[in-house]
Amino acid sequence: MKKKAIGLVLLALMIIFAAGCGNDKNNAGTEATESVAATEQGTESEPFTDSITYDASKYVELGDYKGMEVTVDGNFDVTDDDVKKEVELELSMMGPDYLVPNREIVEDGDMVNIDYVGKIDGEAFDGGTAEARDIVIGSGSLIDGFESGLIGKKVRDVVDLNLKFPDDYAKADLAGKDAVFTVTINSLKEPVDVTYDTMTDDYIKSKVGLDTVDEYLKEVRAAMEEEAASAKEEQTAYAILDKLCEVCKVTGHPEGLEEERMKQSMQYYTDMAEAQGADLETMLSYYGMTEEMLREDLKKSIKASVDAEIILLAIADKEGFSDDEKAYEDYIAYVLSDGGYASKEELYSEFSEDYVRRQYRQDKARELVTDNAVITYAGAKETESTTETETETE
Repeated sequence: MKKKAIGLVLLALMIIFAAGCGNDKNNAGTEATESVAATEQGTESEPFTDSITYDASKYVELGDYKGMEVTVDGNFDVTDDDVKKEVELELSMMGPDYLVPNREIVEDGDMVNIDYVGKIDGEAFDGGTAEARDIVIGSGSLIDGFESGLIGKKVRDVVDLNLKFPDDYAKADLAGKDAVFTVTINSLKEPVDVTYDTMTDDYIKSKVGLDTVDEYLKEVRAAMEEEAASAKEEQTAYAILDKLCEVCKVTGHPEGLEEERMKQSMQYYTDMAEAQGADLETMLSYYGMTEEMLREDLKKSIKASVDAEIILLAIADKEGFSDDEKAYEDYIAYVLSDGGYASKEELYSEFSEDYVRRQYRQDKARELVTDNAVITYAGAKETESTTETETETE
């Protein structure tokens, strides 16, 4: 199953990824389930289809779903301080800079540039010679005793190191052998911790590949703003759905609908296992799960997501979205383009037409509700506008 258009996949698998009516958006399934669901897919499968059709209006009492007042908790602004904290974290993972010190004695942690020749029984051996190689003292990149043998020596010193290869050395012809390494210390640099205030263009270029610190800061901010915008969009969608489920009252579920959604979900995971070249039981074992555990997790979400589905479909029917063929064809064009499908037939080979139409109707209903919602962002700064009467939709 190839990567699908975002809107289609999210709606198709609402029971896994999203909080439905009464669901805790921070706990809509276990962490293991979400990890499984995040796996990329790549095999063909039987198309998702709907065997149960129903009149949603028979199962819900719609409230005033236009103009809902929705509060979204969280601050989605990216400040200079936020950027600084992120940069400090990244710098700590990049490691130190190495600069030429006002000394010539090698210390633990230094980076030294060396030439060396290794000999066994007076004869140079393959792989035992190097020129102008940089090593960090204490890194353990060379055999035991090599790096520590240079501590206390000076730049330009020539040092003979009498060492022994480990008995389990990777190269069998060297394992357990005594060797003499003649090492010339060409230069040394000492490690210097880099901070937000001390990072240089040269350091950033060597670690990140960007030419300047300014370019790096802009890239970090852009990534953080993109992540914040995504979180804002997601949390807004959750809040709107939660409010919608308060405003509208679901009175029942069509017979067999929850079972069908379970079947579709299990098909999704089975297809995913096949994409990894495994069966479902084997794939779930990677995440410490069994099929029974997966089903139990899904049961927690299915009822709530079916409630949301019924509400959205009832709104779509009331607003006449089901009869708007031009809008449906526009939706199909978007799905084909965004999902990388060559034709409608290819799309329908993976998602049946009735299934796609259901997703379209829910999308249109959610778009209508979102466009008409009055949204307050409770965590936003007081100096900024915190209310949106209109939000962008895809």
